[in-house]
Amino acid sequence: MCRGMIVWPEMAHTDTLMLEYFARNSWRPDQLSIETLTEDFARQRYGKYAAEMNAAWQAFLPIVELSGRLASWSEGSFTCYLKSIYALCYRGVDKRMHHAEELIRCASACNDHPSRILSVLAGLPEEAWADPFVRRDAVDIARSLLEHWGHWAIMLLFSQNEAGDCAGVLATSAAVMRLSEALMNVVACHEDFSLYRTLVGLEKVCPVNPLFEHTLKFNYLANYCRQDAYEAYRYVYLEEQKAFFGWVDEQARAGQRIEWNNTFKDIRDALTQRFFDTPLAEMQSPCAGDLPAVLREAAEAVRAIRFPAPDAAAKEV
Repeated sequence: MCRGMIVWPEMAHTDTLMLEYFARNSWRPDQLSIETLTEDFARQRYGKYAAEMNAAWQAFLPIVELSGRLASWSEGSFTCYLKSIYALCYRGVDKRMHHAEELIRCASACNDHPSRILSVLAGLPEEAWADPFVRRDAVDIARSLLEHWGHWAIMLLFSQNEAGDCAGVLATSAAVMRLSEALMNVVACHEDFSLYRTLVGLEKVCPVNPLFEHTLKFNYLANYCRQDAYEAYRYVYLEEQKAFFGWVDEQARAGQRIEWNNTFKDIRDALTQRFFDTPLAEMQSPCAGDLPAVLREAAEAVRAIRFPAPDAAAKEV
């Protein structure tokens, strides 16, 4: 019989800070606050770049905490709308609306955090990008941040639609598309987020069934398993978003309240079939890019999304 606790990290990219926190605080949670542990984590993991990475992590912590609240508000599950935009229509929006206002209020206290985090990362010295921990974690922080900020912006769009704010819907729609493209460019900078590199790496260590590429693609497009692979993002997720927000914009320009009744089945089926039919070698990620420039563009993208505080005394997260 197992006594104690076990970690079963079913995740595409292990959350190193969470595992460190869990390991060190499981038995005596009164010993270290998350802020103190994060500072120590940065010192041990990043060496001479500890100060900059600690600043990024500390600014990220309130967003991490808010994302935990969102998971509980979503009845124990989290589906990132940026990767599953069509889920809005076939799962329904109404049951999420009663959380939207509270989320917007909380997120408004973090309005300046995303651009600050990305700017700190973009400002790292050039030689820092040769450090594998710095490069890996900078990409991880940036992609996680953009995913959550974009997801919450879509909940803001729900609220604007309910209020009949068509101008707000159009502005948020455009801002989310810009953010999504920034997210795609971030994951394009690291080989960990390439399905093709994953397949090639596997082939180097063991024989691979020729049909496995199809299975790998299928798993990445499963409703609950969609992850930040460049190939899936570039050729499926982003194209789904273009169709979705084009439909949203058309109704908002006509002054209509959106009813969320379009499942985009034909478009989704066509995109999925094209993804399966195209070899990963033809869609492969560049696994390269000017990461500081990509992060600066991402910082500009998140500045365009600000959550309105209900009043000047909005609580801090």
